[in-house]
Amino acid sequence: MAASGILLAVAACMALLFGSIGASWLFERALEKRRSQRAVGRAGRESFLARLLADGIRPLKGVSAAILSNLTVQRFIEKLANELGNAGYRTDNVSLASVLGFGLMLLGVLVYALSSSLIGGFAAIACGLLGVNGWLVRKQEQRRLEMREEIPEALQSMKACFQVGYSLSQTVHEVAASAKGPLGALFSEVEGNLETGSDVRRALLPMRADGSEPELVFLATALEIQHKTGGSMQRILEAARQSVVDELDLKRTLRTQTAQAKLSAQIVTAMPFALIGVFSLVSPGFLDPFFESAAGLILLAVAIGMQIAGISLVRRLLKVEVA
Repeated sequence: MAASGILLAVAACMALLFGSIGASWLFERALEKRRSQRAVGRAGRESFLARLLADGIRPLKGVSAAILSNLTVQRFIEKLANELGNAGYRTDNVSLASVLGFGLMLLGVLVYALSSSLIGGFAAIACGLLGVNGWLVRKQEQRRLEMREEIPEALQSMKACFQVGYSLSQTVHEVAASAKGPLGALFSEVEGNLETGSDVRRALLPMRADGSEPELVFLATALEIQHKTGGSMQRILEAARQSVVDELDLKRTLRTQTAQAKLSAQIVTAMPFALIGVFSLVSPGFLDPFFESAAGLILLAVAIGMQIAGISLVRRLLKVEVA
């Protein structure tokens, strides 16, 4: 009996793992489809998800607005909204927070209804939130990497433009036309600022935004000084380009060497929450002893503290900064 219970728990755990992977894959495919439709200009009918994100869950908007008063929650929702906006989904912070909150609550209630375990429901909500956060971090890192990969070519293009005597506006226009992805969008924004008559400092503000690459901040400062005082930009651009190329090579090496360790860390981080949900589903009274005595509560608090400390330590060990 015990063996069959363990086998059932393992099977449920595997189903949860592969189900999460499958759901993530389907979500990625949906975002890719949305991007392609946006790129070719096909309007079509808005999907249910697009309408839901645009309108939000009206009964929950008041609560969502109150929760967004917390700066940490607000920044998280803003980053998530930006990523969804890049994928073609129109939404605002309050609507997105209401949809996310409703989805997490629905997940928790569903697990609670199946397992009759309150802890299992909270574990499911934690797993859902960790999944959304993991997706967001992965997309931000991917976007940042795409931008950095484009920087050397953009700097080379700017160098060539300045060599033939192009003005700053002409140079930015050429780079915006040739660059792709996030960097192309950034230079297009700078070009738009210049065309509307903004001064150079204000026009280059997108390059100095929070989270911008150091090379872009340096480039904006150099362009501003060059515009005021004149002088050659060719040496500066070549030095910046070579610096980015060397850093990208080093990061590729580090990423290859730490890929397996990062995957293991992600699995180990998610497994305790997944196992709590699975065992609560298989054996509804699995966690009851932890709440029936002071010793159980102390052990539970120690376990949670050790889990948090372990996750923080592993993340710090795997976070390799390139100076």
